[in-house]
Amino acid sequence: MKMRLKFEKKGDMRYISHLDLMRTLSRAVRRAQLPIAYSQGYNPQPKISIALPLSLGYTSDGEYMDMEFSHDISTQDVINRLNNQLPCGLKIKQCMEVGESKTSLMALIRYALYGVTFKDVDLGLLNNAVEDIVRSDHVMAEKKTKSGIKPVDIKGDIIKLYTKDCTLFMLVSAGSKRNLKPDLVLDALEDRYNGIKSKVVNVHRYEMYGENMKTPMEA
Repeated sequence: MKMRLKFEKKGDMRYISHLDLMRTLSRAVRRAQLPIAYSQGYNPQPKISIALPLSLGYTSDGEYMDMEFSHDISTQDVINRLNNQLPCGLKIKQCMEVGESKTSLMALIRYALYGVTFKDVDLGLLNNAVEDIVRSDHVMAEKKTKSGIKPVDIKGDIIKLYTKDCTLFMLVSAGSKRNLKPDLVLDALEDRYNGIKSKVVNVHRYEMYGENMKTPMEA
């Protein structure tokens, strides 16, 4: 049976890499004595897949993973047993059984909502910079690729961009097909408000969405 879990990553857990996160989850599953299924082959691995790796240093309320189990177990049992073994900063918030699908969890993701919190920011300059990005037909940023740094137009991947108090909210393309990192939006913002990146306190991922703005739990 396959289950989909929603979890948060906060506190000191923001500083562990995606690889370390996978190791932490695997150890927690073993300690919780959950009937996790394993892949075939010379080096069997627990069947755990993450929707979209979170950048180092970011926090999140809306992370998702799929787990496959070798036999039936209740969703509440999975939540309780995992949370009893996970370190502070990682917490399972929801769990539901999902049917078998050829579409991977990562392939479901199309958008992500982030919030960037600033300190000691000039709200007038911030709002003007955001409005300029929203009004512009093209927003150029430099993106690192395998062949080097290239200028790219990120405007098409910025779905929504707005401020509330000292926080900038951005709904951007995300997933395996198109993925816009918040850092590139901040680079574009820096071009319009010099020094704004030095005022970033935290970048937080609130939620991820698939087609028709449905979360992985609703898809």
